[in-house]
Amino acid sequence: MKQFLFLVAGLVLILLISALYVVFAPVYWKGPKKVVEVRQGEGARLVAARLKETGVIKSAAAFRRLARLTGTDKKIKVGAYSFLSGVSLYQVVKHMASPKAGVVTLFVPEGATVKKIGGLVQSSLGVDSALFVAYCKSREFVRSQEVTAASMEGYLFPSSYEFYWKVPPEEVIEKMYAGFAATWKEVTADFPRRDTLDIVRIVTMASLIEAETGVDSERVLVSQVFHRRLKLGYPLQCDPTVIYAMGETKRLLSREDLKFRSPYNTYMNRGLPPGPICNVGKKALAAALAPDTTKYLYFVANGSGGHIFSQTLDQHNRAIYRLRRANR
Repeated sequence: MKQFLFLVAGLVLILLISALYVVFAPVYWKGPKKVVEVRQGEGARLVAARLKETGVIKSAAAFRRLARLTGTDKKIKVGAYSFLSGVSLYQVVKHMASPKAGVVTLFVPEGATVKKIGGLVQSSLGVDSALFVAYCKSREFVRSQEVTAASMEGYLFPSSYEFYWKVPPEEVIEKMYAGFAATWKEVTADFPRRDTLDIVRIVTMASLIEAETGVDSERVLVSQVFHRRLKLGYPLQCDPTVIYAMGETKRLLSREDLKFRSPYNTYMNRGLPPGPICNVGKKALAAALAPDTTKYLYFVANGSGGHIFSQTLDQHNRAIYRLRRANR
């Protein structure tokens, strides 16, 4: 009898150890994180099968049992779930039951265009980029946001956002525009006649500043150059406007490119372009509103991320000559 009891206890212990191994043993794979999508109406059985097929778990049956025991099978939301190599079945189930489960972080850098954001939205959230861009350019949708510009270009605030997988594109746009509206209110708070500010003109100026420099201390200097050139009637000669006009396909412009016919080409046309060329952060907006008081008219990239500013064309040409000699 004692032998029988020992045998039973041994079997129970083996089963328990096996169960613990299945639940807590990490699953490894080579390469980057794996993403598993849960679609509308899918239950634990389909989710378990997809997790196993993707290689995140070893046993679909074990996932279903553990999900049922923990109540996770009733908490799984529609979304995209990311997993790193070394995750255990327990961690998978726990992650899929968490309040943040299925939430994806979208990071939009300063200076990103609507077109670039569309690509980020598609790769991060599974939202069709063409549909996103179409909403941004829809006059009816733009007016519904009370934006007076021709499109949402310039009015999608660069930041980090959290969305669920395959969120409607208009929801993404609305949240990003809310970020812009809050920032605009903040940077214009000290202006006594804020309601009289030409928002389209200021955002357009800010977009040129944003596209020209990522150095915080230079933004007010670039702003000063552009404001002074506008005042004197000089063309702005802002390379990023030509790149934008050409469809953002080039980075290095030739002399022939500078003749590209477009209202956005600030070599061919005086004044500001018809609208913003990218989406702007708080510092670029602030610089557009309050340029420096220096008297620069020119600047050239110094090759290390910044620029050399000059007051006269002669100084500017000498700066270019020195840079070319240094780069030989």
